Amino acid sequence: MAIDGLQAVDDTERYWLDWAGGIGYDGPFQDAVYRSLLTLKGLTYEPSGGIVAAATTSLPETLGGSRNWDYRYCWLRDSTFTLGALVGAGLHEEARAWQQWVLRAFAGDPADLQIMYGIDGTRRLPEYELPWLPGSRALTPARYSSHAWGFCPTTTSG
Repeated sequence: MAIDGLQAVDDTERYWLDWAGGIGYDGPFQDAVYRSLLTLKGLTYEPSGGIVAAATTSLPETLGGSRNWDYRYCWLRDSTFTLGALVGAGLHEEARAWQQWVLRAFAGDPADLQIMYGIDGTRRLPEYELPWLPGSRALTPARYSSHAWGFCPTTTSG
């Protein structure tokens, strides 16, 4: 079935305007707050409710460093901060979606809790270096995923 491009643009604009109409913030820097909330909503994967930390991979912690991480995953700490901002602005539907994501992702033994999951709740996220792909400013290595998935925050042994 062919897609009407102009209609798709209109539908997309209407979706985002309707969504932004639910923001319950009226205070200083309102334009910046709205733009930030739109960005945070954009990090939410609607089919699962998962919230990714960022839409980036292989940005170095420091220039010239090798710690170029992939943040296109649901890191619990970052998702919680994002959720706090969304709920604080009255956007409770995102909280319900994330709650459902959490119930699916955390199912099982609490000792198996991870610090990060795939956008759909995937637990096993092996890291790969991509030597053929330059990272930011051609720094290497570019990475896919992160070894951090195997770290369990409930223990100190990782």
